[in-house]
Amino acid sequence: MMSKFLTTLFILTSIQAMGFENELVLRGGFLASVSKIGTSLETTDQLGGYGLGTMFGYRRKKFELNVSSEIYFGKAEGLKFEYQNDSVQGTGNIRSVSLTPLLKYTTEYMPYKNWNIYFAAGPSWVLQSIELDDFESNGIPVKDHKLTYDSEGGALVIGVEEQTEFKEQHPAFVQLMLAYYRSRKVSLVDRSDRKEIDILSEQDADQDIKTVSLILTIGLVIF
Repeated sequence: MMSKFLTTLFILTSIQAMGFENELVLRGGFLASVSKIGTSLETTDQLGGYGLGTMFGYRRKKFELNVSSEIYFGKAEGLKFEYQNDSVQGTGNIRSVSLTPLLKYTTEYMPYKNWNIYFAAGPSWVLQSIELDDFESNGIPVKDHKLTYDSEGGALVIGVEEQTEFKEQHPAFVQLMLAYYRSRKVSLVDRSDRKEIDILSEQDADQDIKTVSLILTIGLVIF
């Protein structure tokens, strides 16, 4: 009788410790981001932003394959670039959209009861645009332009997630993502008609925009 009780207790504890498995999972939450942008003129701009994050994937017992997306808005000031001996600088609002396939591993370590630490990593792509409120090209003011650049890089994630027997219990999670990006293409766009008027960089190391981002996301399993 006692051995049967202990066996049942062990099974229930194991299920609760690692949570549900063999399920498709959609997570969502709110995020706060801090980024540092570096340019070819060795200038940096640190900016903050807020937005939404989602993760969709398939969960096994400990491993999970996800596609993560982050969308946030912030402010950039004093960015400077150099193109064919022409100095370009601007200030404005920034929008960022990223897509990151992640391989996630949930450990058995629990800093709190039924909350397990996990790690994840994967390649990442981001599309960012800066609505240039204050923009100069070679010292001449220019209006109604947008700086758009797409970048590629990678991301590392550490987080902690509540373990529940069923995903319908909407377990919560908190995670911190560190991402590094390097621009592939940078363009100046006329905001009035969306016409591309100049390309500042196409995989040119001397012209690159390099971005390092820390993104804190707090959310839960939606379904």
